[in-house]
Amino acid sequence: MDRAYAVPPTQHDPTHQETRRSASSCRHGAPTRARFQGATGMTFSAESGPVQELLDKSAITEVIHTLAHAMDTRDWDLLATRYAPEAEGDYVNAHVAGREAIIAGTKAFLEPLDATHHLVGNLRVTVDVDTATTHATFIAQHVRAEATGSGQYILGGTYQDTLRRTDADWKITRR
Repeated sequence: MDRAYAVPPTQHDPTHQETRRSASSCRHGAPTRARFQGATGMTFSAESGPVQELLDKSAITEVIHTLAHAMDTRDWDLLATRYAPEAEGDYVNAHVAGREAIIAGTKAFLEPLDATHHLVGNLRVTVDVDTATTHATFIAQHVRAEATGSGQYILGGTYQDTLRRTDADWKITRR
């Protein structure tokens, strides 16, 4: 793969375009192939280098935030789209192997509740070509109206995820 490059446009450069930005966009954080012309007149490729790193970090952040949204809305199909088929989960009381097992365990834990609200913050993303790691803190409000006492409890902790790039987007391989 060709790494980041910069080419100053010249009058004799047949590939030079007058437009400031030419890009294709893709939903759900898929890698975007783009060329940007900066204010200095330099053209940069978004296929690698610092622009690609920003695109990757943004896409990975979207994966993590989508997990919280999917759990709170009980959208198990959406939740499944963020995990690789071979994903593993290490939880306080269990090690789970496989996307279906992760979704089943999450569903069993959350479905008895009347509501949840997951807040994810302090997200740090480290990208290494086609793999990435994340570290995030969370606070999750859980409500069960039929419970003894207040029926509300709060969990807090960290999410540490490993992801890999696919042809379409980023998938969690370990949580």
